[in-house]
Amino acid sequence: MGISIDCYPGTSRCHSRLRINSCRWPGAYRVSRSLAQYLDQNERRFNDWVVAEIEQLKQNIYDQWIVFHDLNPTNILLKRLSFDEYRLVVIDGIGHDHFIPLASYSTAFASKKLVRVWNRRYRQWYASFPGIVSELKPYSAI
Repeated sequence: MGISIDCYPGTSRCHSRLRINSCRWPGAYRVSRSLAQYLDQNERRFNDWVVAEIEQLKQNIYDQWIVFHDLNPTNILLKRLSFDEYRLVVIDGIGHDHFIPLASYSTAFASKKLVRVWNRRYRQWYASFPGIVSELKPYSAI
């Protein structure tokens, strides 16, 4: 896939052209939809899969000490890998805005921050999806 942007000097206008090359299966270059858009459909089998994937994502983030501040469903996209295979992709909410970022340099501070942020906010992030929020676990239960 190629992207070209034409900018004209002295103006603030940019014109962009998007070229899409041929691909293996139809829809390969479509923009991914957010997890919230899929959760709105409230499909039980999909919700079970999402809970397992979020728990796995949470565990991977904890194991690699990746500090986050907002893992709500609008910051997670569902990337289609093949016809029936998907993967969660976090596009925003990673990192923190502390003046002295101790969690970036210390695994002890990072682990405490991860546990604190998830346990305080996951019910708020997924409140619109009662089938999901009741299945998600706090970090202490991992």
